[in-house]
Amino acid sequence: MVQTSEEARAFIAERSSLNSRANHNCWGYKISKEFNHNTVEVFSSDDGEPSGTAGKPIIGAIEKNEITNIVIVVSRYYGGHKLGIRGLIDAYSQSALLTIKSSGLYAYSLFENVDITCGYSEWPRIQYEIQKLDIKYKNSEIDFTEKASLSLMVESNKIDQFTGILETYKANRLELDYKLTGNSTFHITKKLKN
Repeated sequence: MVQTSEEARAFIAERSSLNSRANHNCWGYKISKEFNHNTVEVFSSDDGEPSGTAGKPIIGAIEKNEITNIVIVVSRYYGGHKLGIRGLIDAYSQSALLTIKSSGLYAYSLFENVDITCGYSEWPRIQYEIQKLDIKYKNSEIDFTEKASLSLMVESNKIDQFTGILETYKANRLELDYKLTGNSTFHITKKLKN
């Protein structure tokens, strides 16, 4: 998974460097910026193959699987057998499709970091809300010193609801403080298929 065109291009450069003896390192990537599917960036390269015979078939495989935030590099070592235009298109398309199939497909969600500090008497309420919203954490991550404190990764589609609950508790003068740290990251939420 890649989140930016910079990450995609870094991966392309790495793969091309590892396969520097290949005659062609053709690639394609598709990025949905901030998972806003209305803003999509799609680029590809034939890397010296006849125009439209490598990059477009790679993008076609990505589109066929309806996936985003992916980069694929297909390296071709010339072995003396000319494939022709149709053969090149089929070879790059099949290579990309096999890569996708063997890699597996996963759904990712954006998670945001929330730091919580509360009194011991408030902890059971906070713990109840965390469990009710199915927010994952480990008991070993809770720091029980003067107060209970925990750093959580909360799925972005739950963050408003969760912080709303915390604000209600604060408004009712419970011993509680929280902070959105601004740190966010993508995590796998489920495997879609192989």
